[in-house]
Amino acid sequence: MDRPIHGGARGPREHCGTFLRDHAMRRLRIVLAGLPPMLRDIVHHTIGREPDMQVVAELADAAVISLGGLDVAGGVDVVVVGAAPVHDAELAASILYQHARSRVLTIEARGGQAALYELRPYRIALGEVSPQAVVDVLRAAAVR
Repeated sequence: MDRPIHGGARGPREHCGTFLRDHAMRRLRIVLAGLPPMLRDIVHHTIGREPDMQVVAELADAAVISLGGLDVAGGVDVVVVGAAPVHDAELAASILYQHARSRVLTIEARGGQAALYELRPYRIALGEVSPQAVVDVLRAAAVR
């Protein structure tokens, strides 16, 4: 069952130390998708205890996101998905294709492993430009 979650503001916890000194910090907006029920409950409970985080939606199937089925007002910072290790990179890529500014945290339910995916611009300084340098760069880029 897919449902949006609306959380109210929570006060800072005293034992969080210096991390929460700024009580006006923006809350991280998190979507849970395709997690097995027990894992979803654990992750949801963990996030619920953090005053700077908020679950904004829960989706039974992560494929809904990669098909463009996620529209959350205010955007999404992190999508947490349950994924088999063989498919987590493919799933993360399809989600990031739709939500490039978000990050994707994949959690393997059985093995307890996790991975974080994000898109980052990557710059390679090429030095002085010449016709041959342009041709070489284009060939190298095509090989990647």
